[in-house]
Amino acid sequence: MEALGHPQNKFPSFHIAGTNGKGSTSHMLASILQAEGFKVGLYTSPHLLDFRERIRINGKLISKKVVVDFIEHHQTQIKNIKLSFFELTVGMAFSAFEQAQVDIAIIEVGLGGRLDSTNVITPIVSAITNVDLDHMEFLGNTRKAIALEKAGIFKKNIPVVIGQKDKETENVFIAKAKEVGTEIIWAKNNNSPIYEMDLLGDYQIQNQRTALTILQSQNKFNCSENSIKKGLKNITKLTGISGRWQIVNDSPFIVIDSAHNSHGMSAAMTQWRRVLEDKSRGFMILGAVKDKDLNFFWDNIPKECILYYTKPSIPRGLPVQELYLAAKENDFSGIACDSFSEAFQQIKTELKTNDALYVGGSTFLVADALKMMEGLSKISNQALK
Repeated sequence: MEALGHPQNKFPSFHIAGTNGKGSTSHMLASILQAEGFKVGLYTSPHLLDFRERIRINGKLISKKVVVDFIEHHQTQIKNIKLSFFELTVGMAFSAFEQAQVDIAIIEVGLGGRLDSTNVITPIVSAITNVDLDHMEFLGNTRKAIALEKAGIFKKNIPVVIGQKDKETENVFIAKAKEVGTEIIWAKNNNSPIYEMDLLGDYQIQNQRTALTILQSQNKFNCSENSIKKGLKNITKLTGISGRWQIVNDSPFIVIDSAHNSHGMSAAMTQWRRVLEDKSRGFMILGAVKDKDLNFFWDNIPKECILYYTKPSIPRGLPVQELYLAAKENDFSGIACDSFSEAFQQIKTELKTNDALYVGGSTFLVADALKMMEGLSKISNQALK
């Protein structure tokens, strides 16, 4: 930041941490603020198809020229400081936001909070959507330990919104807030009405409540009810978000979802079971990365589904045979495929109009699915015949 002239101090920001929902909450905030007419920077991770998805201004990806110019201009510092990929990206984002003179930036934490690169900002409001067991090799083995890492974003006199209140983490947050000298605002106490959204999935209601509580916790960026309604109705259009309970075909029903840990998968599978109630059969294409405890699959996936396993097309992807063997050990059958494309082609020959297909388990498998979006969304009754 020093080498860049401290761009993080040149724009106001909201800082969003949490195990699940921080990306959706960030996009909701950005969409509402854009609808009100503010120029909004949005920093999120990871990306699905294009690196520039991480850095958006009013929903548009930064240009390739901005990326290239930044790297060319700062090559010496990048080498001397020995930046990680994520640190470099944070610097690029903050520099782009300064250059574009954004009114407000929504900054999503990458991992944890206390030691995350984004924690150089002093925001208007900090927020933690929820806490669950994920990235335990870095953050700790208990929800209390993980909550303490996330609470590392608390700052003196900066209000903190907590999206989900529970007995296990509540006292961690209260003690940390007292230590740094700030107040906690619990989203649970927010009685705002639930507005219609284009982000589907019942779990998004909690994220909406968190986003609205963040807005109400400050008075610098006021948004009319009309902007709130418009923003929440047009999140996809205004921000470009994808991969969150994204229905890509109606008949047969096909949904892709980026839930990739226990809490996220539990919420997604609650929704998926409701879908299956009036469907003939349910198919699932599942993939994971190497560092995940796979119990989040076996504890949540409906036994009656026809399962296909594959490896997300990244080096961190869990080899499909390992996933297949883990499934067998947990009394799940299924078919192992070398790629998402192979799995989808096999299922395509089986799918009937009243069937349903879920694709998920890893953000990176969702990215593989999005690359085939045209094929996924063009399955029609005619194609099936």
